[in-house]
Amino acid sequence: MPHAIIVLNFTDPSIDPRGWTTSSATESLLNTYSTAVWDNADVKTHAKYWLDRGTSINTTKDLLLCYYSTVNVVRMPQKGRYALVDQQVVELNSQIQQKCALARENRKRLRVTYNSEEFQTALSMGFDHFSKCLDEPFDFIALSWNLNPIPKDFGGNILRLALAIKDDPMMGNATGNEIFQRLGPMVASCIMLDFVRHKLKGL
Repeated sequence: MPHAIIVLNFTDPSIDPRGWTTSSATESLLNTYSTAVWDNADVKTHAKYWLDRGTSINTTKDLLLCYYSTVNVVRMPQKGRYALVDQQVVELNSQIQQKCALARENRKRLRVTYNSEEFQTALSMGFDHFSKCLDEPFDFIALSWNLNPIPKDFGGNILRLALAIKDDPMMGNATGNEIFQRLGPMVASCIMLDFVRHKLKGL
């Protein structure tokens, strides 16, 4: 999963000097909004999605860690404290470099680093995305589908059908088991039809 770095702009320069550290800023923000996971209707929907799948969600941090490997906060002061602004810009740059290095090491450990062709595809999709919209996050799932397309065989077509059912509003937040329970009879019929058409015999 990607790493998240939240930049808090226009922070009051008169706060406790210890509040400018990334660890202190992160702890402060997550503690302040720890109950937002139940107070905000939109956020509660996402929490319920994970709860229905057996993931324990008690705080906003728990929910964020379902989508990101790490979450860190860097404060930026209001105008007038140029030395402090420079200090925080350096800290932000340091955080970005640390998380990029960590992500790269994790990909190496899991042996999922991009080769030259995959990196070119990822870079191209990234440029296309951010040249059109800066406020929307990059879709890593779309990139994954692009790098590993669904095969056009029987299994691939069944997967496409399952994904289409999942996206149907009538299915709500159906789990994989629920989707394939509904698909079961039709898939079984397709397999039997294939056996009959090709006159396949059992052992």
